[in-house]
Amino acid sequence: MSTTAATLFTRFRQVIGDYNNRYEGHYYEWINEAARESFPTLSKTILDRTLIIGNALPNSHFEDWASSSYPDWYAVTNATAGKESTYIRGGTYSAKVTASAADGYMYITSATYPKLLDLMGQTIKIACWCNPQTANDVFMDVYYVDSTGTATTTSTTSTAVASQYNLLYRDSIAIPDDIVTLQIRFRVHTSGQYAYFDNARVIGETGDLILSTSIKEVSHVGWQVTSHATYPCDDIGMVFFAEFPPQMYSDGTYNYLVVPSDFPSERLLEIRGKGYLEDTLDGTADTISLDGQSVQQFLYMVKAVAYDRLRGLASTEDTEKLEYEKERALEQFYSFVKPEVSRKLILPSMW
Repeated sequence: MSTTAATLFTRFRQVIGDYNNRYEGHYYEWINEAARESFPTLSKTILDRTLIIGNALPNSHFEDWASSSYPDWYAVTNATAGKESTYIRGGTYSAKVTASAADGYMYITSATYPKLLDLMGQTIKIACWCNPQTANDVFMDVYYVDSTGTATTTSTTSTAVASQYNLLYRDSIAIPDDIVTLQIRFRVHTSGQYAYFDNARVIGETGDLILSTSIKEVSHVGWQVTSHATYPCDDIGMVFFAEFPPQMYSDGTYNYLVVPSDFPSERLLEIRGKGYLEDTLDGTADTISLDGQSVQQFLYMVKAVAYDRLRGLASTEDTEKLEYEKERALEQFYSFVKPEVSRKLILPSMW
């Protein structure tokens, strides 16, 4: 269940008594910050099946977009990229790439993601699902520059039917052991044409995988043990996963999942965990994953955030009052947290 921003506005206005709408211009800011500050007391349940064992690409389903101009870790040359939620192949989003000149492309480079250079000296496979505007107008490229300055590009040769998803695939691409630059490109050949790219992979010996930025805590991890597709990770129907103990670490910015080295590649991982509530609300129809009593609890955190921000605009005397109200709101927020009720069945004594 969820609640709209419009409902939050109405109820929050009552919580702080802002009947003249004096502070309404700050509501989105305060609500979005409260969504982050409420974690982990209030959170969103996450089920993620976008990671692929052996995949060297981060954010390969193009789910994370800190910028509206391209997915996290990626950039564009002679093209634009946009987040697409309708034409997808698994996950929640795809990347719509529109060429602004011939052979425009979206790409990831070792210059900003050095871990790609771990593929040096390996023979790799590349694949991506693509829905092109024009048939056979799309390619996935491996581009590298070796130590002598020689540039080499290897492209997929798969056919691609217009207006439907096709698998672009090429295996047995040898990467020299002396490269200085490596790029993976998602290319549209004809200027002015577009294509949707999703579920990309570069398969090699890659080590640990970067989790989506939306995942803040992991409770369960499983690896795919059944499949129906030619390549198991292309399954989008019902498959079964075998659970294994999650091992994670952080570099201070990103969270990594350790995958046992004996697991077969090109298989999906299923990750269950928690993340922040929706923290990018900017329209009245936008929703947050809360309902019932949890909405009132959340509004107390919004109230605490609001009073904290208003302190910087107040006089000394008012600052003390706002600090008191902030602390009171936090107390109200945490008072909603109740101890877990034991579900253990106590049998009556027979004697």
